[in-house]
Amino acid sequence: MMTIDKFIEKAGLSIESLPSHSNPNGFGDDSEQHHWSCQLSREGHAQKLTTFFSQGDSYRIWKMPRVHVSCGTPFGKVGKVGKPYTGWIPHSFGHGKATVADVEQYEQCSEPASPQLDDLLNCLAVDASGMDELFTDWAGNLGLDCDSIKALTTYQVCQRQSRALRIFLGHDLFHTLLNDVERL
Repeated sequence: MMTIDKFIEKAGLSIESLPSHSNPNGFGDDSEQHHWSCQLSREGHAQKLTTFFSQGDSYRIWKMPRVHVSCGTPFGKVGKVGKPYTGWIPHSFGHGKATVADVEQYEQCSEPASPQLDDLLNCLAVDASGMDELFTDWAGNLGLDCDSIKALTTYQVCQRQSRALRIFLGHDLFHTLLNDVERL
């Protein structure tokens, strides 16, 4: 098995992401999501793959260095500018008791983090892995109602993304991604 980082390097992949007001695929609750238009490129290839990706509000990066002693972090813990910071969660957040001031301070000092290539590629691979199944089998395996329009729409989006990913990567890299790359 190959790590996803090794696959990215082998395939010469890169990502460029721009904020989007929504995800036209209709996934997620817009009030709790940050949406992105992501363009994947391959070194030495003109073809690009554009897709939408949504992430929850906890995927954030620091806008400025800041010490958060009052919010429950160890003394002197500082977030680095432009780096995802996963070590800081106010004690009150962990117990569902975040105050308005906690949330406002967190949002003022950070901004939504653009998607990482490994996360996006992993999601695309997981979605594509079930596309050799008929809709009824796919829905049943995921515990979805076969009579659901939303489930059918999701299946169709996954089919389109899977086809686009196969064209973008080519047959061999596509199969390597689905069969020989560790999932995150």
